[in-house]
Amino acid sequence: MNSWLGTSFAALLLAAALTTGCGGKQAAVAPSVSRTASAPAAPNTSIATPATATAPPTETAPKWRLGAPLKLGPGSDELNLVVYIEQGCTACDGPPTALERAYRDSAGVFQRQALFNTPEGSRYMTSTAVASDGTLYATACFGDCFEVGSGIDGAGYAILYVSKDNGVTWNAQPSTPYARKLLRWASLPGHDVLLSNHTATGKRSFELFPSGKAVAPTSGDFFPVVTAELAEPILWQPPGGGILLYRPDGSQIAMPMVNADPNYPAQVSGAQPAGGLTLTWGERVGTDGLVQHFAIVRQGKKVIEFVASEAVPSVQMGAWLDDHRALGNVNSTPALFDFNSGEVRLIELGSRPPDDPRGPGRNRVISVGAAP
Repeated sequence: MNSWLGTSFAALLLAAALTTGCGGKQAAVAPSVSRTASAPAAPNTSIATPATATAPPTETAPKWRLGAPLKLGPGSDELNLVVYIEQGCTACDGPPTALERAYRDSAGVFQRQALFNTPEGSRYMTSTAVASDGTLYATACFGDCFEVGSGIDGAGYAILYVSKDNGVTWNAQPSTPYARKLLRWASLPGHDVLLSNHTATGKRSFELFPSGKAVAPTSGDFFPVVTAELAEPILWQPPGGGILLYRPDGSQIAMPMVNADPNYPAQVSGAQPAGGLTLTWGERVGTDGLVQHFAIVRQGKKVIEFVASEAVPSVQMGAWLDDHRALGNVNSTPALFDFNSGEVRLIELGSRPPDDPRGPGRNRVISVGAAP
């Protein structure tokens, strides 16, 4: 088994088809493409509170297996959709540097375009998101930023940018004297996205945008997990994540115990259609180091689980297509994951020129939309 690096220890989460800047400064202009994106379905929130349990013996789960490469396009074995990609450094926890999209246009020509780049004068671009109605979002901090934009001090400020025309134009919202970041899986019902506001003194609050509704955690320092379910779109985790998960009323949701290494504990990483939660963890196996597990959990039990393989050493989920297929990444390569078969197909999106100063890129899939 391959060792697995903790820098990839997180998973990301919109329906599609498979046919088998500062002060209002505009980002790079791209042609308009009509598409829709829907939020991931919700976990089962009627699960009983679990009894105390201990981790079971190690179970043998199937390994991810690599299938044939996959291209974008309308062909019989191509992926006919738009893929939204967050760029940044690879094998790091650095901030994003661009929001891109890739697709094949109506003339059959492959397109890969930058929709938003780190704004001029900004110290860090800090987050990106695509709402369920296709609105694009990005945040950036200016001046006295720390922790790569997670906090702002002194005369620093943050700006939220919004595009409703597929990245052709971007509107800068009023600046704030505190850090603002769009949370992963930020898309919610009603086309809102979830924002985290963080002051220099460490106080954190959450709000829905553009509705402006404040969202209060179950406990003061809990962190949200977005499910995008109408009744309970947000669940809450204690600091540090793990498998503890709570409803807004404070009741606990059952999760299975797993043999996770203390250095890479189990994390509830998002939601999956058909009422599932996604769970990732690292297991230490003999002298081979840490091996990544990825599971779907329903009613407190693992119903699907796959383990890293030599060909697929580390995975992240970014956008669900249906209840058993998702787009995500194998390291920094976009891929299609089939949870029925365990097959992983790497998606050919083209690469940057060898002399591009930005390097090969993170290529993190964050959303999908309908093909033009």
